[in-house]
Amino acid sequence: FMWVKSLFGGRLESYDVVLDYGRREVLMRLNQQAKAMGCSSIVNIRIETSTVSFAKNNNSSKTSSVEFLAFATGIRQ
Repeated sequence: FMWVKSLFGGRLESYDVVLDYGRREVLMRLNQQAKAMGCSSIVNIRIETSTVSFAKNNNSSKTSSVEFLAFATGIRQ
């Protein structure tokens, strides 16, 4: 799907849903870690996203996954 998207542009609804869910999940985990460390708030949040593709046994079937990396600065008061 991503290959087709790169050719024609536009949005893929199913892919957008996965990205939105991943961003919400990574922000939730970041907040949990900050609270566990005693931080009252976080600033300068950065989220990096990468897509990893896998081909199985030279078949036409491919699977892929999306990886999220988030980091920020925690503020203690």
